[in-house]
Amino acid sequence: WAGEGGGRFGERREYEAPPLPSTPRQHGTARHHTCQPRNSTPPHKSAKKRHTTTHQNRKLACQNARMTAPPTTPAAPAPATPAAHRRRLPIGIQTFGEIIQEGHYYVDKSGYAVDLARTGKAYFLSRPRRFGKSLFLDTLKELFEGNAALFKGLAAETQWDWSKKHPVIRISFGGGVLKQREELGQVLHKKLCDHEAQFSLPMRFADVRSRFADLIERVHAQTGQRAVVLIDEYDKPILDNITDSAVAIAMREGLKDLYSVLKDADAHLRFVFLTGVSKFSKVS
Repeated sequence: WAGEGGGRFGERREYEAPPLPSTPRQHGTARHHTCQPRNSTPPHKSAKKRHTTTHQNRKLACQNARMTAPPTTPAAPAPATPAAHRRRLPIGIQTFGEIIQEGHYYVDKSGYAVDLARTGKAYFLSRPRRFGKSLFLDTLKELFEGNAALFKGLAAETQWDWSKKHPVIRISFGGGVLKQREELGQVLHKKLCDHEAQFSLPMRFADVRSRFADLIERVHAQTGQRAVVLIDEYDKPILDNITDSAVAIAMREGLKDLYSVLKDADAHLRFVFLTGVSKFSKVS
């Protein structure tokens, strides 16, 4: 329909379309398109096939990256500590000197020992068995005897006055089981005899109470330093007979006779330390 070009409005004219150029386009050849039906869907790859192709491409890229990347040197493992230089655990060892001299592992408690000696005079430590009481008692013994070589590198090395050496009387009831009151008397006589021989003192009394008090006084006079009394497992003779009340009471009375000496010997004592498992109010 022509509204222009000289024709009248509404006059119908027919135009002939110009022919398509046969020469190539200015910027390239003409593209050829395949005619598709109007309602047809262009061909495409399935989602599964596209995913497989993408995965293969990524895998190929990773392989190329490994081939082109410079080789890396793996980190050398940390050298293992030779068994010859490893310290041993002091399992079952209750002697402080052996632990130090043999190079065992040791958790330093010498600082606590110094604090106890500075802040008080008489102590009682109640703890379960295998709690380290005997080892700590032995540490106190070496400390008061002035064995400075054992404390090299420990807290007590710079905190203790090594010029003073105190006589130490140590009594332990940890060995053996006593079933009779007479056995307790024999054990006490043996331990007192050992200490008298250590300080070259002759026995002057027959009963345990008098020998113990005499020993404390004479070691003080001989050395010029007040004595240190350390008693380990003070309650074991009682606990060993806890099911036999008669024997347990007899043991308690015998120990009470021994421990009563400590109160009257206060002027000759520098330090007293007792360990045990239980508290018995009528022992002392």
